[in-house]
Amino acid sequence: TVNGLPAFSSTQSAIVDLYYQLVRNIEADRLVELLEVAWTEDALSTLKCIFQARDCRGGKGDRRSFQIAFQWLIEHHLETAKRNLV
Repeated sequence: TVNGLPAFSSTQSAIVDLYYQLVRNIEADRLVELLEVAWTEDALSTLKCIFQARDCRGGKGDRRSFQIAFQWLIEHHLETAKRNLV
C-alpha cells in the first residue's frame, strides 16, 4: 500500500480489479489486459465498468480511460458497442 503495509495484489475478481484499477493514469496495455480478463468473467459487469468510467456525474468522469476501453470494445465486440450507442 501507499503507507507500506502489506496488501493483496488482486481481489480474485477480475471485475473488481478492473473497477479499482480503471483510473486516469492507467497504462493502455494494462487496461486492455484487465478488460479481456473481466469480459470472460462477466461481460455485462465489464460493460457497466466501461461506461461508469466516463460518467461525469455518478462515475469516474475519465475521458481517456473510457476512450481506450470503448476502442477495445469496438475492436473485440463491435455489435455490443453499437447496441450501447443508442
